[in-house]
Amino acid sequence: MENELNASTAYPNATESYLQPYLEPIALKIFRFVIYAVIIVFALVGNVAVCIISSRTRRLQTSTYCLVMNLAISDIGSVLCLPFLLPELFIGNWLMGEAMCKLLKPSVVVFNFVTTNTYIRSKASLRRTAGTEVKMYDGGTPTNVSIAADDNSTGLPENDSTFYLEPIALKIFRFVIYAVIIVFSLVGNVAVCIISSRTRRLQTSTYCLVMNLAISDIGSVLCLPFLLPELFIGNWLMGEAMCKLLKPSVVVFNFVTTNTLVAIACDRFRAVVFPFVTRPSKSETRLIISLLWLIAFLFSLPMYGAETVKVFPNSPDIYYCLDVFSDNMDKDTLYRRIYTITMYAVQALLPVLVISALYLKITATLKNIHLVPIALRRSRSCSLNSTPNISPHSSILNLNKLNMNPAGAQRRQMLEKKFLRMLLTVLIVYVLCYLPFQTLYLFYEFNPDLDNLKFMQLLSEYLYMIVWLPNAINPVCYGFLNEQYKRAFKALIFRPRSFFQSVRLRRRLSKTVIAEVQLKDIAS
Repeated sequence: MENELNASTAYPNATESYLQPYLEPIALKIFRFVIYAVIIVFALVGNVAVCIISSRTRRLQTSTYCLVMNLAISDIGSVLCLPFLLPELFIGNWLMGEAMCKLLKPSVVVFNFVTTNTYIRSKASLRRTAGTEVKMYDGGTPTNVSIAADDNSTGLPENDSTFYLEPIALKIFRFVIYAVIIVFSLVGNVAVCIISSRTRRLQTSTYCLVMNLAISDIGSVLCLPFLLPELFIGNWLMGEAMCKLLKPSVVVFNFVTTNTLVAIACDRFRAVVFPFVTRPSKSETRLIISLLWLIAFLFSLPMYGAETVKVFPNSPDIYYCLDVFSDNMDKDTLYRRIYTITMYAVQALLPVLVISALYLKITATLKNIHLVPIALRRSRSCSLNSTPNISPHSSILNLNKLNMNPAGAQRRQMLEKKFLRMLLTVLIVYVLCYLPFQTLYLFYEFNPDLDNLKFMQLLSEYLYMIVWLPNAINPVCYGFLNEQYKRAFKALIFRPRSFFQSVRLRRRLSKTVIAEVQLKDIAS
């Protein structure tokens, strides 16, 4: 006892120092005030937005979504009380009077109690409505939509839970892939058009067709951003006019792509198998390209008339952009199937068969070419192709022309092989990316029961995404597999100013040479 008294006498403030509370620094107080302010702003803006969306959207007026809106209302109420409680929290003094004291703090308890009860009620409601997924068809790319279990107006079977609901992470991944495709397609194909139009050596008939391929890819990719909302939310928001314009235009651009690949294969077939036939002039090349676009437009013309916006009774707030060929259901099914088969044959099957046959002949011809001096050539059997007597172009005169410069001819042959390798890569990419979705769509047209498979929607959505990959991959193939494009791409990317300056100089030089030749002709 005496020791305790002595300690207290020696250290009179020792006990009091342990009882003093920690004094919060002013910096921490400011930080806490900023956090409260952020909470108030985000809570008000977010929950008010939830209330507006839930009250204005017909599909969100089910029991579960009403509970979610009630949760948002209770959050708004409690957050509105928070600014009146902050002075006491920061200065430790109640300044609002007796009435506000009896009103505010109990109200916060009420709002928190409502939040807890609503959360429990909403979880129970979600358990009852789990598994009510509806597979909705929006013209080739279906989407999943959740509805309340007590809504039996759709007449759907009870086992709709078999359909796979795409996770939000996969949707974000798919959206990112679409964004990358759009950026790479626009940048790459615009660069191909600039290089092809500004480089004189790339203005032959074949490279003009390659530029036409890039233009069709640009056109189809420009339509893609307007199609993405329907792909992700399952609702057409662009109106009747855009419905009649966008989807048929995508078909036109895809048809032009296919026709251009066939035209390139025909052009290389003529250049390799019949190398001494006169090449198409610029006017003839323009005529060929115009015919490609005209054929694509004529085959796509029925879609411009058939595309329309439809609303079904079981979902009055959802709009669908569909192709309707007739008001009669049987006739509509018949006409759509005929058109689907025709487009699959003309746009996918026949072009692939024709291109494959032409490239096989080109490859065989290139393997059978033997560039040796004429003095060592025993007979005419070793000619440009294996059957020289069949074609009038495989004559002794042509062989003499071919063997005047064997080194140059061999170099041209190597360039031709590299160019064909590039075109074959483009064709393989096109077939692998385009045919799976078209084949699935053809099977679905004649077997709608495929729609009941669990992962069919997810498969169709990702196959449709793969359809757009060639638009971004084609410029990469040009840059890696063709020396002309590789050099031009490097110059355009790393030295753009020198690239355009060299193009201007070449144009001035060519104009000067042409003017001098014309003056000489006039003088003579």
